[in-house]
Amino acid sequence: MRRIDNPRELAILCMREVEDKHLLIPDAMMRYTPALSAADLQLCHELVYGTYRFWPGLEAVLRQFLPKYETLPAVIHRILLVGAYQLVHTRIPDYAVIHESVQLCVSQKVRGLKGLVNAVLRKVATQKETLAQGIQADPANWLLPEWWKNWLVRHFPSRYQGWCTSWLERPTHAAWSTKPMKSVKTSEILPHAIFVDETSKPSIYIQNESSQAICELALSLKPKRFWDCCAAPGGKSFYINHFGHLERHLASDPDHHRLVRMRDNLHRLDLAMELREGEVSSVAKDEQFDLVLVDAPCSAMGIVGRHPELKQLRSGPAEGQLLDQQKAILETAWLHVKPGGHLLYAVCTLDPAEVPEPPEGAERDLSAIRVGFPAELPWVETEKGFLIEPGLRFDGFQGMLLAKPAIELISDGDDEDAYLPEISREEE
Repeated sequence: MRRIDNPRELAILCMREVEDKHLLIPDAMMRYTPALSAADLQLCHELVYGTYRFWPGLEAVLRQFLPKYETLPAVIHRILLVGAYQLVHTRIPDYAVIHESVQLCVSQKVRGLKGLVNAVLRKVATQKETLAQGIQADPANWLLPEWWKNWLVRHFPSRYQGWCTSWLERPTHAAWSTKPMKSVKTSEILPHAIFVDETSKPSIYIQNESSQAICELALSLKPKRFWDCCAAPGGKSFYINHFGHLERHLASDPDHHRLVRMRDNLHRLDLAMELREGEVSSVAKDEQFDLVLVDAPCSAMGIVGRHPELKQLRSGPAEGQLLDQQKAILETAWLHVKPGGHLLYAVCTLDPAEVPEPPEGAERDLSAIRVGFPAELPWVETEKGFLIEPGLRFDGFQGMLLAKPAIELISDGDDEDAYLPEISREEE
């Protein structure tokens, strides 16, 4: 594949991969071999993440000047959006932005539209100060697609505006390390979270503080036999494995390629666990665990701070097949929780519908959540369990902790059968 030496070209090519193949930005970036300096690579990342962050507002501005915006080629949409983002949100000189945008028309073989790109971006440049003020006054209109804004207003009328304020900025990235590190900034909330610029060390794993908080809740239960049934790419399993005291750790996932990446990271971090490829139903019926973690597939709309491209990849709230899949995984995983054990269900989304009803016989354990979550964690109790609120440092998560009642033993004086399970005596 051709090596890309222009950060703006790499940005629009990456965006094409995101939209055409429904990839997250890091996965889309990996499909190209950039020949860029560190500064230019940083610029590319800024353009991609920033354009997706403000896509709804930028597109609304462009439509004002282009009544036939929808009829233009997708590559022109991307060139105009990236150009408009630079004009409104960066300090790059207007003339440089417009010139580079026109040159992209040449490299992407859409030369007949150079004049249009030039004219539209010049109009945006004349209004950029007014537009910047509008963003601060009403961030929701700039950040949220119409369907999602309406959904948030309906479900979280008193909370969504605060979330939008945090989504204006790129979030803080947290990590943890398998080895002690000196002179690093640490979290005042999570016991092992660190903030580092250098993340290439083999001992470091990047993981959001919300995800680490889920792990801390799991560890507070002190499991000995633990199964992560939707494990890949592995972050929660790695954390629990390293900081816990497990006798058995099974991590499984049906996605072969994600499991390969998990195995690579497992070796890099020098950790050991049993990896298994397969659906939740592939685990033997008699395998029982103190704790089962269901980090279920979801719409991921709680991580838009770190992955604003998700707003472009979704057209509505989760429904149908995804909700059925979440319910099926939960009910199957529940069968493998031993009496007296727990199931921790977590999804990085804000939609309560993606937290299914508990299986029959399951008891919500809110008291264990209150004890297990770190102090000062920005979470609230919900009807089903918990919501970790999204912010500059935290992804949005929802979930529940379910307890399976232990088998109760009865006592009847000196009866030698007094210590048999009650069900056995009924059968007699």
